[in-house]
Amino acid sequence: MVVVIGAPNEGQLTVVNAGHHAGLIWSSSKKPEPLASSGPMLSSIFRTPQWNEVSIPIGQGHHVLLYTDGVSEAFLVDNGEERIKAAIDRHANGGGPLLDAIVADVDRHRGHHPYRDHLPLGTGRVVG
Repeated sequence: MVVVIGAPNEGQLTVVNAGHHAGLIWSSSKKPEPLASSGPMLSSIFRTPQWNEVSIPIGQGHHVLLYTDGVSEAFLVDNGEERIKAAIDRHANGGGPLLDAIVADVDRHRGHHPYRDHLPLGTGRVVG
């Protein structure tokens, strides 16, 4: 689970990540890099909260891509995140074209094999 709260007027993005991929952040002047992890996977073995908020500075033109391991592992190779970053390089403005490119790349790579997991994707951009 990942929770992301954007406060562009305050210049920050707050992330709480329960063990899954937290996503990637980039801008026109900054290559994609992982959002910080803030704790372990959700589990009933943890009796008290183990997760912390992580604040990341953001500004106009920053982009965020959220996805689960179902997306990166769908490539059936160890470099799934690198393939996602390559899609960002080709579609740096994010949005629908980026999501379409990632899904198309997954489909090309998996060939006739069925999806092994779900493929949730979401993207956002700081404007004005």
